Amino acid sequence: MFSPKFAMTLRSSLIALKQDRAPGPSVVAITQVLQALSDELNHLAPISLSSSGSEIQIASGPAALTLKSDGTVAITGSTVSINATRDVAVKATGDVVIKGQRVTTN
Repeated sequence: MFSPKFAMTLRSSLIALKQDRAPGPSVVAITQVLQALSDELNHLAPISLSSSGSEIQIASGPAALTLKSDGTVAITGSTVSINATRDVAVKATGDVVIKGQRVTTN
């Protein structure tokens, strides 16, 4: 269960996102939510949250999620898994490149 601090920050930030269409305050609100989530989860594993004008990064050990203002999303980790109870779609207007020691399909 989340702490009251996290729940209150999440609630107020979501209200601000819905009411304020200006990108500046929305980014601030999202950053506050991520910081509160980081604080909440920090007791489980050391997590760092950093943000700049052009990116937000959440990291724990060798794992990281980076969101950049140009639309780039980077997921880094020693093992990365994608699990879905339904379909997984991969679409790109450019190339799709898969590299690995061994690539298998079913």
